Amino acid sequence: DPELYKEFGFDVVYRRKQMLIKRADVPQMADHGITYRLDYKHLVKVYSQFTAKFDGMMVRDEAYFRDLSYEVEAQGGKILACYDSQGEIAGYAVLYLVDGVLTLQEIVYLDSRSLMKILNHCLQLRFEVVVEVSEAEQLEKLFSKGCSEFNLDEWIDSEDLRVIPYKTVANEGVMTGFSAD
Repeated sequence: DPELYKEFGFDVVYRRKQMLIKRADVPQMADHGITYRLDYKHLVKVYSQFTAKFDGMMVRDEAYFRDLSYEVEAQGGKILACYDSQGEIAGYAVLYLVDGVLTLQEIVYLDSRSLMKILNHCLQLRFEVVVEVSEAEQLEKLFSKGCSEFNLDEWIDSEDLRVIPYKTVANEGVMTGFSAD
């Protein structure tokens, strides 16, 4: 219950939703341009371009992404980057594999092709993935068959500590492990 957090100084900052995306929802394509080797300058660039469309987004710099990559790795996750055919950064995603469920906790993309490329790669690791996006993003419009959706509230305290309540989504895929280059 989100109300429980209020007595500890947390408030809803923005609403997020989780979407269950299945292999059948995303066309298969080559993995060209997907890498787990990060260039923090590129992540700043694509994040800045993506968030320019939204109000109230946090400013991030190279130090933020360096710290994020250490934090994600320490928690068993990975960050992947997506580059277009001209070698320009087109998106990235923060991935966690927990109890067999691959969750894209954050996904940033400049166009639908980079979004689909990231999703395609993740769906090569698992037959279903959970994608967390802002309430304003309407990814369901990209999927002709629709997809399952769950609402989340993101809470934040005065020290910018993020706590996100999760709903567990069962994964029936049989693929195991986490692939990286």
